[in-house]
Amino acid sequence: MILQRRYCNHRPDIAPLRHACTEIGASRDTLRRGTGSRPTRANRLALLVTDAGSITDGMHDGKVMHNRTSLTVLPPGAWFEEIVGEKEDWIVQYLTLEGDWAKAFCRDWPPARGGMFIRYDPAPRVWRDDLRACVQLGLDQPRNWTWSFARHLSALLHGILAAPLPVDRSANLIERMTRVVESDPFRAWSVPQLAEALDMPTSTLAHQFRAIAGQPPAQWVCRHRIDRARQLLSQGLGVAEVADRLGFANPYHFSRVFKAVSGRTPSSLIPGPDDVNPRGQPSR
Repeated sequence: MILQRRYCNHRPDIAPLRHACTEIGASRDTLRRGTGSRPTRANRLALLVTDAGSITDGMHDGKVMHNRTSLTVLPPGAWFEEIVGEKEDWIVQYLTLEGDWAKAFCRDWPPARGGMFIRYDPAPRVWRDDLRACVQLGLDQPRNWTWSFARHLSALLHGILAAPLPVDRSANLIERMTRVVESDPFRAWSVPQLAEALDMPTSTLAHQFRAIAGQPPAQWVCRHRIDRARQLLSQGLGVAEVADRLGFANPYHFSRVFKAVSGRTPSSLIPGPDDVNPRGQPSR
């Protein structure tokens, strides 16, 4: 239950954020102790930092905690379930982003490709200060705030990209899974094949991955294949060709899976005649 909330959603159309951040959400919330949220899937890049209290994450066997020293990054597609501790209310600041910077960050940050969130704990003090500065600027929007916002945000994102992933089993497994799947992106990876490539028992992979990601590895691989399908469709390839390249049984099966995962039909992503330039390549 949210006791207090200060929130602002902004679509800056001025330099230097016109294309870098097409939509910014800044919030400072206080959640009542002992309460929780339903399982939720992030629909945009989100970064959060705790000011007081702590939470566990119900989708990760209650083992992932967010506290005053941590900073958490949730890419689009990441599942989470917040359960506030019993001792005190949870005060959190978070930032959500859409635009070129968010897309570039998710492209270059390995866990984003698998829809996994990562908690840095302890996170460098400068990261937490930069995130709090971004939230404050997004809420108050003082004169020429976009320039300061861009400075703090670029420093934060660069710091996260330059730092190694946290050394724990979740980060290691996420990174290894991503590396294996991307070594042969058009292969329809089965769980036994993944386990063999990772040199671990199939049952261990299934158990550990579900505990970390809140979803079975086969579902994660399916999402990865659909992300690859989006790229091919946006390049102008037909539904049947994409289905064949990605190893689906037939175009009908591919279309059904694609819609179940993305909520859209694959044909809706294929550029029309007006979207193709004279060289035959999609214009966007």
